[in-house]
Amino acid sequence: MATETATKARRRELGTHVDRVFTEGRGTYGCRRVAAQLNREGHACSVELVADLMRELGLRAIPLS
Repeated sequence: MATETATKARRRELGTHVDRVFTEGRGTYGCRRVAAQLNREGHACSVELVADLMRELGLRAIPLS
């Protein structure tokens, strides 16, 4: 039985928040805006971590024209 490490648990939890913020932004928020919003909400994270999680989740921002 493999237990989940604290890092994996934090990444999993943060991933749900990343997905939520991305969806609320109608798919237009990139990693910088998602990270900024999460930090405003009290979820401490770096842009690099959010970019990593967005890649893992298959989330890509749609550029506005």
